[in-house]
Order: sequence, then structure tokens, then C-alpha cells
Amino acid sequence: MSSASNQPCSHHDHGIARHVCARGCFFASYEPARRLMALKLACLVSSGESEEESGGSRGGERLVGWSAFWSPRDSGKGDVCFVAPDGTICTSTKAALRKAGMHEKVISAKDVDALARDANDEHVNACIADIANMASTTTHDWSEGSSPFGLLEELYAHDASPWRLLASCILLNQTRRRICLDAVATQLFRRFPTPLALKMAASRNEIDVLALLTTLLRPLGMHRKRAKTLIALASALESKMWAVDTSPTPILWRDRLAALKSLPGVGHYAVEAYTLFIERRIDEVHGKSDHALRWYRAWRRHCDLCTE
Repeated sequence: MSSASNQPCSHHDHGIARHVCARGCFFASYEPARRLMALKLACLVSSGESEEESGGSRGGERLVGWSAFWSPRDSGKGDVCFVAPDGTICTSTKAALRKAGMHEKVISAKDVDALARDANDEHVNACIADIANMASTTTHDWSEGSSPFGLLEELYAHDASPWRLLASCILLNQTRRRICLDAVATQLFRRFPTPLALKMAASRNEIDVLALLTTLLRPLGMHRKRAKTLIALASALESKMWAVDTSPTPILWRDRLAALKSLPGVGHYAVEAYTLFIERRIDEVHGKSDHALRWYRAWRRHCDLCTE
């Protein structure tokens, strides 16, 4: 099997990043901003005081002036490299921490992830503007819901059905955002673009859909459980004849929220993702279920402030 970066992709050939494919274009295009945001937050959180307490002189701790880029490897894979303000290229998180003088406070990439998840809204907001400057290298049209963090849910926010967004949440649940997830999502939605397609395939018994999905989802772990949940979700969405309504009244929204929570595989994370991306009710999302949703919410608010 050829490696992800060697897979053909017509979108890649035309410089289009906002799509999922076996090549992992979407992951590779936005992983640098995600990793840099995590590194900035880890350094800021580990310094142990707020920006306000330090008189606003926290530029060093949040790595102001740093950037990041995706570097393909000879193996066909790739990784993120960090660039210090003086132009030094750090080919690993550990090297970046050492260059920033934070290696004694933040020991490893695992620590970076943990600290980034624990960051509060103040920390996140302090780093968003820095990431916004880095994002200028990529086209971001806010009307399309894009962000420099490249969340998978962004691609499905304008679908007529919430199928792909909710299914993506099931794929993302209890797993790290990895390049293999793009390939899995590509195959899943190519084979079953709608909940009806999956429901009909499961009911006809022409193929063993559970076995097919289990094999497809194996790279993500918990593959059999995810497969069963996706089949149940597709059936429930079709049974409820679910359609997106982005402007329900408060009463209808409460009813929709209750119905959403009753769907198979839809937990707090999926509810927040639906509320944020499809209903666009950012003030009702706290991001407690997932740090990436919190980053996206902060980014949206940053964009709103910049356009006022």
C-alpha cells in the first residue's frame, strides 16, 4: 500500500487544501497551526501566571514570532517543523522547547498536549491573534466557516444533513487527530455519502456492512464499536427524517437539542460540534468537551471583533 503523501489527489495538484483525501492534504495543511497553538499554550500555561498578572509581557512564554510548516519525509509521511524568530528551524517539539528555553518546564510532546488541553479561555485568547498572523499564508474565507486549525467538522458545516458532521465526531471520539483519519473519512463518505446509503446497504444484506466498516475503521481503534454506532446513527437519522434548520425558534431549538442527544453515538462533544458548526450558536458552546472546539470558538470571536 502506498503512503499517504504519495496518493494521487487532483485537489492537491490545484493547490486546494480544504478537502479530505487519502493523501491527507487537509491534515498536512492545518497540522502546523494546530501544533504551534498547542506549543504556545503549553509554554504559556507552564509559566504559571496570567497575562494580566505579568503586565502583558508574556510574548516569550507564548512564543510570539514563531511559525510552523509541514515537512514531508522520505518515508512518504511527514511532520511539523517549527521556525524561531531568528530563522532557526526546529524539526521536533523537543527541539522547539529547547530553543525557546522552556525545556525544563515542558519536557515532552506529551506534556505539550496535556497542557494545551488544560489551557483556560484567557490563555487561548492570548494565542489566537498570533495564530491569525500565521494563518495569512493560507486563504481563509470566514463565510465558509474556515479556521487555521482545520477541524474536520468545518468541511461539513453546510451539508443539508448532519450525517457527515456527526459521523466525523464518532471517528474523532477518543482518538487523536491523525493523518490516517482523513483517509478513513474519505473512504467512509465515498461509500456512504448519506445516512440512507448506509441504512439501505445494512438492510439489503448484500454485503456484510458491519465487517466492511470494522475493517475500514480499524486504524482508529474501537473499530467494531464505531461501526455499530455509525449504522445505528444512519438508521436513526433516516427514521427521524432529520434536516438542518439554522434558524429554529428557541422552543424548536430545545426540541431539536433533545432529539440530537437521543441519537446513537451523539455525546456532549457531538452536541457542541453541531451547535457550533451547523446551528452557529457560538455563545452556547463552552468547548469543555474538546480543546479544538474551544480554539475554533475563540477564533470565531476573534474574527467577529476584527470585522466590527
